[in-house]
Amino acid sequence: ALARALAPNPQVMLLDEPLSALDANRRDALRGLLRQTLTRLAERAPELQVHPWTGGVYVRDVDLNDGPRLGRWIDAVMALPVQGVQINVEPMPEQDAYLDLLRAWKGRLGDRTLSVAAYPPPTPSHPFPDVHWSLPFLQEVCLIADELAVMAYDTALAEPQPYTALVAEWTRALATLPPPEEGGCLIWIGVPAYEDDVGWHRPDAETLAAGLAGVNRALDER
Repeated sequence: ALARALAPNPQVMLLDEPLSALDANRRDALRGLLRQTLTRLAERAPELQVHPWTGGVYVRDVDLNDGPRLGRWIDAVMALPVQGVQINVEPMPEQDAYLDLLRAWKGRLGDRTLSVAAYPPPTPSHPFPDVHWSLPFLQEVCLIADELAVMAYDTALAEPQPYTALVAEWTRALATLPPPEEGGCLIWIGVPAYEDDVGWHRPDAETLAAGLAGVNRALDER
């Protein structure tokens, strides 16, 4: 697939998780190439912001009990010329160790942006604890991070109207978190723009239009 993509000599090629399936030696070599490329890019286009997505599967990729490995992870990303990062670890239960990890990231980033992929709060219509963070925990994350990117999808709902109502409910709750001017964070609400038809995502119900309608419904009430 990579050879076919390179064959027409494209000016730009976008790769999704390009290092994930490589062995350690190739991964290290490509990290060096990536570092050089980003450095040259920063010289030619200093206004361009680079915020890599980093994280993975909880325990397999990010083990909160393995301090040395977590340190190497942070060191590897911070060696790149980046203006921020987005941390996305799934599934991530509420725990103090995760807050400590986010504090470590923010300590290294300083004034640069720490964005965190977050779960929406539980609601009576969607109470499942493995894919939700309570509002108190969301507030703790918000007080550490600069941005929360809330994953408002994969609900297993079968109709768009209940999904719109659920997103509106989440938006109302998230609007109670402290804003940046009060030491809090920006809130980004992620709505689905993909067509995967799996048990937890019905593309005819969880549509972009239905998600945006829920966000706008809550905002119009303010």
